Amino acid sequence: MHVRLGIDGLLSGDRDLAKTQFESALDVDPTNPAAGRLLGLIEANDPAVARAAVLQGIDLLNQGEAERAREELIGALCSDPDNTLARELLGQLDADPRQVLGEASFAYTVQPGESLSRIAQRFLGDKYKFYLLARFNSLDNPSRLRSGQVIQVPGEAPPSVPAPTADTEPPRVYATPLGGAVPGPVSVVLTAEDDRDPAPVVYFTLDGSPPRVAGSSRYTGPLALRKTTAVRFLAADRDGNVSPAGSETYVMETASAPAVPAASVADLYRQGLSAVERGDREAALALFDQVLEREPGHVGALDTRQRVADEGVEDWYRQAYAALRRQRPRETVTYCDRVLALAPHHRNAQVLRMQAVDLINHLVEVDLSAARAALQRGQAAEVARHVAKVLELDRDNVAARELLRQSQPDR
Repeated sequence: MHVRLGIDGLLSGDRDLAKTQFESALDVDPTNPAAGRLLGLIEANDPAVARAAVLQGIDLLNQGEAERAREELIGALCSDPDNTLARELLGQLDADPRQVLGEASFAYTVQPGESLSRIAQRFLGDKYKFYLLARFNSLDNPSRLRSGQVIQVPGEAPPSVPAPTADTEPPRVYATPLGGAVPGPVSVVLTAEDDRDPAPVVYFTLDGSPPRVAGSSRYTGPLALRKTTAVRFLAADRDGNVSPAGSETYVMETASAPAVPAASVADLYRQGLSAVERGDREAALALFDQVLEREPGHVGALDTRQRVADEGVEDWYRQAYAALRRQRPRETVTYCDRVLALAPHHRNAQVLRMQAVDLINHLVEVDLSAARAALQRGQAAEVARHVAKVLELDRDNVAARELLRQSQPDR
């Protein structure tokens, strides 16, 4: 009940009421996933996370997944109450399309390559009204629109239906976070944007081969990487425009597994239990993994590993959240990566990690700008101070190292 009241408060613009209700829901049930996620998004207050959630919501609407889209769009409003697109799309889920668009309509035959978003842009002046147009036509899945299909378009028929203008602009696609050295497992988000297609499709490869529309994997959610990997990707819109291929390489710097002498399964299991007792969670997990490699059905290792993993996910997420509130984004990323290594689809950790990466990028740009200004003033010590802050967050930042080099007197 508290979650429902909180969502109602959020939709009415009362964010304080929403926060209070979500906190009350957690008082009743501290494990309530919806309340925890929505409260975390409110406290994070991050427009970048909201934008990502809106894009995900649009894709879900285009696939006919209305309730899942609703969850993403409500989350977007938690992150950014001023996101008007999230609010407009939520309105399309429940509004009477004929009341909004009017009763009058005319028959229109879908042309090759057209989508509902493109038709909505042409006749309604807003591509994001594609879902309202779908409901006007009782279409459950907008992505299944086909050439030659006859639909009803709201409004009066124009004297002559204008021919659709050709869309020749490819989508834009990028990866978050950027590639480079990472301290452990990482969750990579691929995002595509297009001015006419609200949901371009992203394709990717992880084996170094070039991505292709035909044959490569279709992106459906964050990629959990546990070893050094080159992610190559591109996006295609509904008119067949394909973006240039992008690539980001993530170089894993994971600590080596604990050295374990040749031992029996029983010895490894006992060592794992000892690691649990002394609180060395990572060593315990590594030892139980060795047990299960040799004996996959080992009940003790299965049960204990699951318990340790569950405790790790809960504890590391709590530490990640606390680190971000203390403005320690690199520490947040480290803890989130530990969570995602054990629970790749942990939505709260994915969101928290994106917030931390955005904060890192912001802080890096602030200190780079300050370092450049100090260089112009000839203040070498100030350059070094700001460069050190950048390298603490991004140890391989080329721009920072170049600024430091330029600030040093010639020897």
